[in-house]
Amino acid sequence: MPLLHSIISQRLESLCRTTSSDFSALAIVEPDGRHVRWRYAYGNRTDRYKQMMLKPGLGPAGVALRTGRPAAWEDRITSSADKSPVIPMMIAEQLRCAFAYPITNRNMICAVLLIARRLPLPYTGSESTHIEDTLPDLLPLLQE
Repeated sequence: MPLLHSIISQRLESLCRTTSSDFSALAIVEPDGRHVRWRYAYGNRTDRYKQMMLKPGLGPAGVALRTGRPAAWEDRITSSADKSPVIPMMIAEQLRCAFAYPITNRNMICAVLLIARRLPLPYTGSESTHIEDTLPDLLPLLQE
């Protein structure tokens, strides 16, 4: 298991480096199929992600989990009247811009990749394409 953790951490680090990102993490669907937990992270400032569960529809990773499609998120200055939902991972890691991708196996979502920046610099189309191209490399690691 430590070797697998090391390999996944290296992949997350590589993704951050090639996309000028500050943070990347993988949430894995538990065997019961009902819970999704953050299991791996790179660039994290705290270990709070280990206690967080991913909720469908909340934040970019939750939207990717619910819809099965990539989801982007940008931090926007909001008024005090804005009732935007609190996104624990984004707050805990002080993330300002993120992209989330579902990782599927046989049309079932088995994990969600979150990649993010602490600066409000949106991801470009070529960066998004590069990240999507790396997803098939992660799938075999998640099945071990």
